[in-house]
Amino acid sequence: MASTYEERLSPETMRAKEEFIANLAEEKALAEQQCEIVDLYDKKYLKSGGQLEMIREPRPDKMVFPEPIHISTLAGLVKYINEDADDVLHGMANKYIVKVCSPTKVILQTQPLGYWRERCTLAIVDANVPSLTFGLYMGVEEFQVFLQSKFVQTENVEKLLRLTGSISKEHGTQVADDGVSQRVTIKSGISMNEVVTIRNPVPLEPYRTFPDIAQPESLFVYRVNDKGEAALFDGDGGAWIRKAVQGTADYLATMIQSPEIVTVIG
Repeated sequence: MASTYEERLSPETMRAKEEFIANLAEEKALAEQQCEIVDLYDKKYLKSGGQLEMIREPRPDKMVFPEPIHISTLAGLVKYINEDADDVLHGMANKYIVKVCSPTKVILQTQPLGYWRERCTLAIVDANVPSLTFGLYMGVEEFQVFLQSKFVQTENVEKLLRLTGSISKEHGTQVADDGVSQRVTIKSGISMNEVVTIRNPVPLEPYRTFPDIAQPESLFVYRVNDKGEAALFDGDGGAWIRKAVQGTADYLATMIQSPEIVTVIG
């Protein structure tokens, strides 16, 4: 009995034939599918085979803007904006924002741009402020250097310096503390004692923000231990931060000459 053509084919040939037919069917089905672009919620989608895929437009070319310039003073930022030093403030965007991020940082950014509404940072201002240590008892000399180098020299600083210096020169110190004031008895000789009362909290102005503005005054608790060591404890609760940010924003809003395109926020 004569065999058919398919019966004479090897198993490998049959499998190859079946795969070829299946591939032809898949290609035909894809060719029959219609692709179209549809608008949905102000965005464009590619419709294919009953599926929607959002068409993503290219992101804004970041090379249009320069790398952020780094500045250390508010006056430098004001000059950069007023003189348009990089020639980017006119034509690149309609509005710019100066954001006071903290007492020591300010950034200049564009308005949201492009399809993805991204902001470009043009300038970063970081204040150079000394490191401050509170809540740590220090020896007399260290504490005096601390007061003289890291605080605005006010009457209260002079008083603390005078008192701390007296403690260092004498032979003994007695401390009476009721939690609100601290009475320090300084032994000033064989037959004489001087009693000095320090009222807490003490208003002081440490260097904690940009030098272009007045340093915000805040409250500190002054303590002297039985070893004659002195310390300052922060008693402000962070209120100085709000003062510094507002002072920075007020300075910039006053000095920037293009309020119609530059908005300052704190």
